[in-house]
Amino acid sequence: MTLDKVEQRHEVINILIDEAFEFKDLAEDFEDSNDWAGAEVILSQLVAIERLISAEEIFMDNFYLLGSMRYPDRDEIEHLQTIFLLDGVHAFIHEVLLPDLEYSLKTLNEWGFRTDEGEEFREFVSKRLEPLIKRYKVLYDI
Repeated sequence: MTLDKVEQRHEVINILIDEAFEFKDLAEDFEDSNDWAGAEVILSQLVAIERLISAEEIFMDNFYLLGSMRYPDRDEIEHLQTIFLLDGVHAFIHEVLLPDLEYSLKTLNEWGFRTDEGEEFREFVSKRLEPLIKRYKVLYDI
């Protein structure tokens, strides 16, 4: 998956949310609640990120709508699109979404899962968050 489209990035986060739900349910039966707590924390962060990616999708839909708007001066529309993209979408990605993704990855890797299943969960999520973060940095020139 190339992660070029917001829908693809959204799909990755939804897969991770499903995985976190499954692991949290599994971890309820563990004697030590550390892994369950880690799953709960990561799950809540992933849900928040999913909402942010939904916002990104809305922003991009509006960006394209702005470009298709009928207006007598095409240069002015392009100027407005540039402002919207740079001052709006790029700022949102740089200041909100990307820091949340990076913080979630940091939390995940520093949690200290204590079971083999917890370590597998950490690896599964980490292997999908890292390329997502890299893709955002490339797509939004960060």
